[in-house]
Amino acid sequence: MDMQTMLTAPRFTMTDLEVALGLKERSGVARLLLQRLRESGVDSYGNLATPTTEPDVAADGGVGEEPSAGGRGWSRFSVLDIFWVALMRDVEAIQNMSALEFASMAAYFQALELGRDGSIARRAGLEPPDGGRDRRPTFAEYIHRLLDGGSEPYLAIVCGNAGKIGVHERTSAGIPGNVVISDNPVLVQRLFTQLVAPLGGHLHVFPFRAMVTQVLQNLRPRTAGAVGLPDLPPYRQPELQDAKLTEAERQLMAVIHDAPALAPDVRLRVMNHEIESITYEQSHGPKEFSVKKALEDARTLQVRTLRGEEGTVRKYAVEKRVSF
Repeated sequence: MDMQTMLTAPRFTMTDLEVALGLKERSGVARLLLQRLRESGVDSYGNLATPTTEPDVAADGGVGEEPSAGGRGWSRFSVLDIFWVALMRDVEAIQNMSALEFASMAAYFQALELGRDGSIARRAGLEPPDGGRDRRPTFAEYIHRLLDGGSEPYLAIVCGNAGKIGVHERTSAGIPGNVVISDNPVLVQRLFTQLVAPLGGHLHVFPFRAMVTQVLQNLRPRTAGAVGLPDLPPYRQPELQDAKLTEAERQLMAVIHDAPALAPDVRLRVMNHEIESITYEQSHGPKEFSVKKALEDARTLQVRTLRGEEGTVRKYAVEKRVSF
């Protein structure tokens, strides 16, 4: 099975989605999540990229109650669909983000996809984008790059007061938008120095590797995931030769790109235009993990135990903070 088929074939059910997201099977939580996403205007990635005229068939074989407009909607899922939902779920969980802010962010993110993929733009009746070197990759292309070992993409979102800078000021200063998907680590530093620090906003960074790792690990034991799932290559450390970073900014880069088993949403606290602290979480399996050793680390804030249905320890979540 080639990589394209592996990622785009809609072979997973709603139950598979729940497991992939780390939820209890048939808990109904995934359906509620998809309902919230639908209300915010977020479609499945497969439906966005390749809209069809097939009926919306539910996971149990019946017709779905809320079919997407002319497409398969949220009934059957490809691996790309699940990656997309996992990322949107993590973004939606940003503390103090309102439903309106999330809907606006999701609409912008989907608009970027339309603007980057010529075939999508044509189907939507839009002018196809320039296919030259300045065209940025789509979400799917970034996933391909990660799985091919070519780059370490991430989604960076600036919340708070960043909206105070007008479009013309941003353009003339070369400042990226509040929602950025990229595999250029220098862009994170630019977002911080040009938006977060001067205006007192909050920077949230979602490394794709953390999200992709969790989804693939959870899907492999499933029937539909037993064969034909891609392997995740080792880290490829991006170069930062041209970036002039403070010690705090270097620590931020190290957390984003080097911290093993990193959970989504690396959070910054900024005071007086400088990073005051970086808070992040790592997850560990029960084997060869020492709670005592984790608590001895000065960066550790707390260790949480996550248990399965039978009460056995499924994993440990270690919350850490680096202060300056």
